[in-house]
Amino acid sequence: MSNLNVYLTKTQLDEIMAKNKKIGEGTEGICFRYGNEIYKIYKKLLEEPKTKIFIEPQYDSDGVRIYKKEDFRNVKYSNNPNRLIKYITQDGTVLHNEQALNIAIDRGHKIVGTKIPQKIIYVNGVARGCVYPYYRFTKSIYSAYRKTFKKRLKICRMLLNKVQELIDNNIYPVDLCQKGINNLYDKNYANVLLNYKNEPILIDLDGKSALYSEVPNELYNKHTCTTLSNLIFEILTREDIQEDYNDEDYDAIRQYLTKAGLTDELVERFLENEMSMEDISESIDLMERNR
Repeated sequence: MSNLNVYLTKTQLDEIMAKNKKIGEGTEGICFRYGNEIYKIYKKLLEEPKTKIFIEPQYDSDGVRIYKKEDFRNVKYSNNPNRLIKYITQDGTVLHNEQALNIAIDRGHKIVGTKIPQKIIYVNGVARGCVYPYYRFTKSIYSAYRKTFKKRLKICRMLLNKVQELIDNNIYPVDLCQKGINNLYDKNYANVLLNYKNEPILIDLDGKSALYSEVPNELYNKHTCTTLSNLIFEILTREDIQEDYNDEDYDAIRQYLTKAGLTDELVERFLENEMSMEDISESIDLMERNR
């Protein structure tokens, strides 16, 4: 376990959350900037245990039970905490929470192009979040829509290489294609950012957004390739492929990708969620040649 982990009291955490800017929020956690770091605090772990107890039931003259709000009081039950991370051992055992997160942190020392969680945040001795570096002057990856095709092509190749490095280390980002709810360019929702040099930055590699394994995992690899190909094809075509996929408008997707230069075989592989990293690389090359 790293001796650089963050140890806070609940009061200290409350002060940090009150005094520092919230820069992102998802279904699992809330992110705050704290100096040159991002503190990601998991929502469910912040909830106070709820209380309920049944008191003696009461019945009316016809024997029908009378329900009152006061029928419940003073019994504590635990909320199920969010998983901090998911790690699969060589024998298939699934590890969650701080044990898995410590393994992931150690794995991160081998990664050059991406920063995965750096530390664990403990509150009153319980793991409640993790720490990432803070990146200045960033935008959502979808801001690439506004750039020339040549620049978008370069961004996508860099992104492909960064994801390949993670896969080579048995880390599988599975939530790459994230758009803002009301604004496509809202970086508070994106899991891939773009810095001022037009370099892609992968973030949020914990919780349910990434999977870790001790040995290569083909199922996880396929999942990563599916979300990565969707993101890259959206950037290069400027079409909302994810929305069309959700609407099952496969003819529209086929039209976008065929027009962009993909072969029928590659289009079918994409539609069937069978893309590989090699397929994505080949697709990028075909789109470049088709311009």
